[in-house]
Amino acid sequence: MILVVAANGLVGSTFRRLLGDSAQYLTRSDCDFRDTAMLLHKLKRSKCTTIINCAAIVNFEEIESSPYRSFPINCLLPYELSSYCKDNDLKYVHISTDHFFEDALDLHDEGSSVSLLNKYAEQKFVAESLIINTNKDALIVRTSMLGFKPDRSHTLMHWILSTLKYKSEIHGFVDSITSSIDVDTLCLIILQLLKVNESGLYNIGCNHAYSKYELIRLCAEMTGATCNILPSKVGALKISRSKNCGLDVNKVQDALGVIMPDLESSLSTLKIRDYYEKL
Repeated sequence: MILVVAANGLVGSTFRRLLGDSAQYLTRSDCDFRDTAMLLHKLKRSKCTTIINCAAIVNFEEIESSPYRSFPINCLLPYELSSYCKDNDLKYVHISTDHFFEDALDLHDEGSSVSLLNKYAEQKFVAESLIINTNKDALIVRTSMLGFKPDRSHTLMHWILSTLKYKSEIHGFVDSITSSIDVDTLCLIILQLLKVNESGLYNIGCNHAYSKYELIRLCAEMTGATCNILPSKVGALKISRSKNCGLDVNKVQDALGVIMPDLESSLSTLKIRDYYEKL
């Protein structure tokens, strides 16, 4: 049985919706993920065979100002979970990030050189390294996801659609390249990788790279929004971050014999027009 850690977040809640009663779930209200003794007690009682870790602190400003607060969740928790799985012959899945690159490439494969421009990237890469060096059977997923939380709290997509609907203008980064994929497809691909017992590092994303500006423009087209989209640059942000975060998905496509979706397909899967109309 699968145990999903951090089941109230964007990815965790999607697994909950897809898996239902066939899986088990841990949220921060069930367990303080910083309390190793409590966490191990919960894990032993779960009798799971697979742990999917969806826990992460992703607020760049919070991490830069107080890295010691995010370190236990972004680094120590993945290591503890991975070690527990290794010691108990369980499968471990870790959700990483795509914020690792600073070059002129639009797409990066699993072997591309890494550049760490901020403390969030540093912590996520530390977690990857700890897992890779201690658990060769773990599955590490580099990705960026698009979606909505069940409580309609803040996500990138919620911000885009609510701004398009209620504001006269919106800024979109023309120099921020990504291959973010809808969260439903992300979770389904992870489940397929588990089914064939894949391990190691895998990129999961759309089959092409695009800018945040292009993402907003396509959202406007698909919803009929008339908000003015203004081009802007990532360099204006206070905290340095990777500009070219596109992921090469050939490895996962070859492993599963699938074709990853394009951006329009991912937005269709998210039913963004329905969400927009209900705002």
